Amino acid sequence: MGFVALVVTHVVRRALRPDDRQILHFATLGGVGLALLADTLPRAVLVTDISLGITMAQIGSPFFIWLANARSEANA
Repeated sequence: MGFVALVVTHVVRRALRPDDRQILHFATLGGVGLALLADTLPRAVLVTDISLGITMAQIGSPFFIWLANARSEANA
């Protein structure tokens, strides 16, 4: 579940870069939406119950790998 706050905050910050006043509001809505999607999607597709933490790790891990590569390329 720790991925939710980190992933959504980075995505919202990239989308709303100039306006920092709205980041908290959109990050809250985005976090709720991402958690709901990560909880509902495996049930709908696989017809089985998979832990929310496992689904969030599958979403968050590739995102952080991409984020690390994007930042290292920007610094080079």
